[in-house]
Amino acid sequence: MFNARDLGGLPAADGCEVAAGRLYRAEVVTDAADPGIHSSRADVDIAAVAALGVRTVIDLRGPHEAQTTPSAWAEMTGAQSALSLPIEDGGHGAPRDYVEMLLTGRLERFTAEDMANHYIQVLEARAEVFGIAVEAIAKGAPALVHCTEGKDRTGLLIALVLGALGTPAPDIVEDYALTSVWRPDRARAYASHFEAAGVPLESFRVLYESPAISMRMAIDHLDRQYGSVAEYLSRRGGVDEGTLEALRESLLVPVD
Repeated sequence: MFNARDLGGLPAADGCEVAAGRLYRAEVVTDAADPGIHSSRADVDIAAVAALGVRTVIDLRGPHEAQTTPSAWAEMTGAQSALSLPIEDGGHGAPRDYVEMLLTGRLERFTAEDMANHYIQVLEARAEVFGIAVEAIAKGAPALVHCTEGKDRTGLLIALVLGALGTPAPDIVEDYALTSVWRPDRARAYASHFEAAGVPLESFRVLYESPAISMRMAIDHLDRQYGSVAEYLSRRGGVDEGTLEALRESLLVPVD
């Protein structure tokens, strides 16, 4: 099992729900075999993926990630557009590289609150990138969004899209938390790397999980700071009302 799913069926505003087959979220799938860490093309039903009709693939990983673990999603789906929108905050080589901070002892433990604070920092620093991504989804659905784990950057973008569609926060949080169900105990795949540096599993486990409270705190921040996700996208992400309306028209259907 790997971390990929259709957002169809989630509730939205005005008696609507997200249409099936219009928006997908996923982890990276690569040709490079790396058992236990990344899914490979061999794990995927290629014919089923091609039948999804995906037009746009959005890759939120940085150049280092894309180079070391090339994504096969665009090729597998036959997407017309493959868009790279790098968000490298918190990752390899970034000023706050959490893995490096844990390995060197600058950070003793990564908690769910640390995750929430990281999400808030990313939302504030990368609003324009998220705005570009939302516009690409509005114009190019069916769309598939992925990063490396399909958890943090993907989780934030999907939360913004769902929030703009009027999906209630508890449903957004529940979808985010599903990553820990689809990919349980993922930290163990990285354990040897940390344990060689004397960092116990419980100190870094949350880094590879999707604790509901972290996304809940990030959404609460947007509500407090901007009033709503739509206002955040408008004021900080440069997303106009026409794009938000196009997003709704492209992704929503009335509840039967």
